[in-house]
Amino acid sequence: EQEEEQQRKMGAGKLGRNEALGLELTEAEEEGSGGGASLELPGAGGGGEDARSPVQAEERASAVDEERDEQNKTRIVTRMQHKFDGGGWLGLERSHIFLIDVPQPEQLAGLERVLREHDLATTPRSDKDKARRESEKRKERDPRDRSYQLTSGDFEDAQPRWSPDGQHVAFVSDRDPEWDWHIAVNDIFLVSADLSGFAAGQYPEPRQLTRDRGVFFNPSFSPDGSKIVCFGFPDGKQEGGGRDTKLWLIDVAQGRDVEPRCLSEGFNRSFGDHVGSDMRESVGDESPVWSADGRHIYATAGDYGNTNLFRVALYDTADEPKGASGPEQGLPIVRVIGGDREVLTFSLSSDNNHILFTVADPSQPNDLFYARADGSEERRLTNVNAPLLDELEIATPEPIYIQHDGVEVQGWLLKPPGFDSSKKYPLILEIHGGPHSAYGNTFYHEFQLMAARGYVVLYTNPRGSVTYGEDFATSIRNDWGNVDYKDIMALVDKALEGGYIDDTHLGVTGGSYGGYMTNWIIGHTDRFKAAVTQRSLSNLATFWGTSDAGYYFGEAEFPGHPYDGDNMQWYIEHSPITYVDRMNTPLLILHSEKDYRCMIEQAEQLFVALKQRHKDVQLVRFPNESHGLSRMGQPRHRIERLERIIGWFDAKL
Repeated sequence: EQEEEQQRKMGAGKLGRNEALGLELTEAEEEGSGGGASLELPGAGGGGEDARSPVQAEERASAVDEERDEQNKTRIVTRMQHKFDGGGWLGLERSHIFLIDVPQPEQLAGLERVLREHDLATTPRSDKDKARRESEKRKERDPRDRSYQLTSGDFEDAQPRWSPDGQHVAFVSDRDPEWDWHIAVNDIFLVSADLSGFAAGQYPEPRQLTRDRGVFFNPSFSPDGSKIVCFGFPDGKQEGGGRDTKLWLIDVAQGRDVEPRCLSEGFNRSFGDHVGSDMRESVGDESPVWSADGRHIYATAGDYGNTNLFRVALYDTADEPKGASGPEQGLPIVRVIGGDREVLTFSLSSDNNHILFTVADPSQPNDLFYARADGSEERRLTNVNAPLLDELEIATPEPIYIQHDGVEVQGWLLKPPGFDSSKKYPLILEIHGGPHSAYGNTFYHEFQLMAARGYVVLYTNPRGSVTYGEDFATSIRNDWGNVDYKDIMALVDKALEGGYIDDTHLGVTGGSYGGYMTNWIIGHTDRFKAAVTQRSLSNLATFWGTSDAGYYFGEAEFPGHPYDGDNMQWYIEHSPITYVDRMNTPLLILHSEKDYRCMIEQAEQLFVALKQRHKDVQLVRFPNESHGLSRMGQPRHRIERLERIIGWFDAKL
């Protein structure tokens, strides 16, 4: 009974709702909870429905339906890139560019009936003959459904962009015969939209605009179609490792005969939105946008935990305004929409005089704003979350800074509602993933939940984080667990100087690289009394060969393949599992079973190693979830994840 009570307090009830969260379970709910998703071994107080005998498993397999038969087919793997987190196992299919005719209004008559006839969603699975007939009917091309394939071949094509005259499509692809070996290479191509050869099955031949071995993406045509701007790096090996994403200009007529021109030389920041949040997986299309007169480019970039909107002058003339402060100072780059916030998306009006944009900040998930093209006369257009937020007390973060090894490092403290400086509070340290991403001035639901439960939350951007310049971000390459660890611990010490944090009640958590650092921390200090590691790395050597990104991510972050030369010693020294004998902090391990970025074997290794040493550890496995559980998982699993994290800290701190 005592053990069951402790399990409830740590999130083991139905959907994790338990007494530790101020909720009570009925007797029937307690009996049917089944212990949530936590791992229990047969003969050790559990096993659940998955602990079936081989006979039961055989009976179950013999009764699978057609859909399960498809899932049970063997897979033959011949390529390096054979799986992708969130996308599953990759087959022989390739992504190509298609044109689709848009039906005219008069052609839409009866379209609903046609779609209904071609839809298999309601076809009874038991009637295989009917399903086959419906499948054949679906293959018949409706006369109003006209699509044309523009690209082909054993390549992956993406990010199509129309030229202003509608005659061409720019796209991104790696068309090297050995593309499977170097995912960090992408060039810009141009293909004609001429459909004259379609009937004969003749595909137009794309023209390459950038040279091999670069990484270029998010192309955007100038208003006259003569130029393209895009993001990227001139060398594929520069992708990853924290290097700044730069802005490039391509002459369409000259193409690969002339090197692209960098428009952001000297701008020591990375273009794009790098500030993480659990409110969304991504912000959508981040392509640079041209002004109507073709003289300026608008794009977002990160700076000190913010994502702001900048305007880059295509022509650096004497009358062109220069950046007044920050990384843009003295450059033909002007900050248009600034502030301690995150600009997620934006659009220019057709007359080039106004900007429509969405913004998130620590107290608001995101809303729509409007301003003149120079950023003046800003006004808010929506307040969609007001009914909810008016009922809640949202905590406001306080930035803190330290000077460490001659480098300024930033963090934030989030205090509980009704904070009283004369009291002592437990603290939870949060560590972001990446490692080359960033926390910042945006809304983070998890942090607000922790603060509401009475914790002070410290979240930090140690060295390795972006938005502080390339030197800051690349300083941990080949050196994880060194200066990043020191920065984090120094910020913890800084937070303790306030006098309101109980240094005997410290917790730590993080996901992905943040999970790696959580594992690393509890293997190097006992100052934390509870830890939750999520989608983590514990063994860098096995990560190299199991992750969907390991083999190219490792090239950017680590010394090279673990089995080349003397590299294995580096991997041993920099893997948290090496220090498992020193891990005394009670640890909750959360991991998704379909996480192909940090495979669940990373969690299993750590769990078994700690369990064999009789340490206080629990593994919770989330079925049918990917690496992005916290921001794009099933709602019930996202809720359970939060409740288990809070439940663990409630019980242990």
